[in-house]
Amino acid sequence: MDLLYAAEIYLLTLLKISYEVGICLISLLAVMALIRIITKDKAVFTKRLLKLKEKMYGINIRHCK
Repeated sequence: MDLLYAAEIYLLTLLKISYEVGICLISLLAVMALIRIITKDKAVFTKRLLKLKEKMYGINIRHCK
């Protein structure tokens, strides 16, 4: 009986964590869509990611193939 109770608590915890992660992902996508609409730039996040990589690695990744 104790094993079933522990398994139930474990499953409920996993369910709660998955709900929280889902809510965070949905809100993150909503914020990203809002930023994209406000800036009217479809590649705003790609550009920022490339700038971050350039600062981290010290090379211009856009021109490297």
